Amino acid sequence: MASEVDICNLALLRVKSSKFIASLGSDTGLSTETESNLCALLYPLVRDQVLEVVDWDFARRRSVLTLYGTSSGDGTYPLVRDQVLEVVDWDFARRRSVLTLYGTSSGDGTYLHPKSPTNWEFSYLLPTDFIKAREVIGVRNPVPEQLIPYEVGTDIMLVSPTEDLKLLYTDQEEAEILYTAQITYTNGFTPLFISAVAAGMAVELNMSLSRGLDDTKLRQLYQMELIRASASNYNEGQPDLTPNGDMVRAFQ
Repeated sequence: MASEVDICNLALLRVKSSKFIASLGSDTGLSTETESNLCALLYPLVRDQVLEVVDWDFARRRSVLTLYGTSSGDGTYPLVRDQVLEVVDWDFARRRSVLTLYGTSSGDGTYLHPKSPTNWEFSYLLPTDFIKAREVIGVRNPVPEQLIPYEVGTDIMLVSPTEDLKLLYTDQEEAEILYTAQITYTNGFTPLFISAVAAGMAVELNMSLSRGLDDTKLRQLYQMELIRASASNYNEGQPDLTPNGDMVRAFQ
C-alpha cells in the first residue's frame, strides 16, 4: 500500500519534478529539502480536505460516545469524564458515536456547564478526531422527513480558555452520529483516493515550487480524480430494497 511519501512523490511526478523525496520534512541538506518540507506542510492539509468532501467507506466509523456533564459518583461533575472514541466518515473513516451530553443540571438547580443554546434540547461533545458530521443516526435509510435536525458549533473550554470544544446541538436524546474522522494512516486508503490526494497536492506544489504548469488543467485533473474516487466509493454496499406497492404486486 502507498505510504505518505509515495503519495507525495506521485504529486511531484504530476508537476513534472525530477526530484523525489525520501521522507516528509527530513531531507535536510539534500537537494530535495524544499520539496520535502513543502510536502510535510501540504500533505495533511490536502488529505483532510479530500476526507471532508466525500463520505468514504474506508473512513467511516461508528462509536458510542461518553456522556458529558453527568455525575462522577462522588457528587462532583468532571469537565470531561471519559475520552470519546475515535470516529470517521469517508466510508473508511465513518464512525458512529453516542455523543457526550454537554450542559446538564448538577442536581441543585445550577449548571456547571453552559446550557444548550436556544432552540436545542441537548449539547454533545464531538470526538477529538472529528472532521465532518454526516448524520444523527435514527432509522436506517431515512427519507428526508425522517432526518434528525442538528447543528455543529463550538464553546470555550473551562479548563483551557485558549481551546474550543467541538459540540453538536440536537433535540435527540442519547444521540449517536455518523461522521468523518481524521485518518492519518494510509493502509486503509483506496487507490483512487490516493490518486485524488496526489492530484490535490499537485495543484499546491505547482504554485509553491513555481513549476509554471497550467493551473486550470491541474485543478480539472483534481476534480476528475475526486469524481472518479467518489463514484467508486458510492458504488460499494447494497442498500435496502424498497418493497413493491400493492399496484406493482398486482401486475407481477
